[in-house]
Amino acid sequence: MTITKDDAAAALRDIDQAGERSRELESYASGAPYLIIWGLAWLVAGSLTDFMPRQGATIWNTATGIGVVATVWLTYRLGKQATDSRKRWRVFFAAFILAMFANVVLWLFSPVAPIKVMAFVGLLNAAGYAMLGLWQGTRWIIAGGTVAAALLVGYFYVPEHYSLWMGVVGGGSLIVSGLWIRRV
Repeated sequence: MTITKDDAAAALRDIDQAGERSRELESYASGAPYLIIWGLAWLVAGSLTDFMPRQGATIWNTATGIGVVATVWLTYRLGKQATDSRKRWRVFFAAFILAMFANVVLWLFSPVAPIKVMAFVGLLNAAGYAMLGLWQGTRWIIAGGTVAAALLVGYFYVPEHYSLWMGVVGGGSLIVSGLWIRRV
């Protein structure tokens, strides 16, 4: 049996496509827990803030702190198992850079209404997930777009209970997206 040049090229393309798909699936499997962690943080913080608005900053700072600790722990734990832990840490530091950017922007434009702060931070996170999808797979783009759409609906149609909306719908979207991405 003789293998032609075209057969060899086709086989190499198939191998390359299989490698790409494998990397995409690994991204989904390892990234899903982060969506679930942050979805839970949003769910708890947003819901509590709606019922205790004066403690909103404390609630969100506490939930964010817990989310960061859980994220660092998960990144460390998964990094030990990964074949390329540098990639995982790059994603973590990209998220850190976005968080620092958000804090600087909010500081520059302060004072800002709490609803605008929540919308900005939520949309920035959604954009980060969508940008991750440019390299890691379409489901990240869909997750980011879903969260962004949910946040905008609440911002324009339920502003008086935006904290609750962000918690239940935004956080719920993150959790459902994490479960959906994980199932691939």
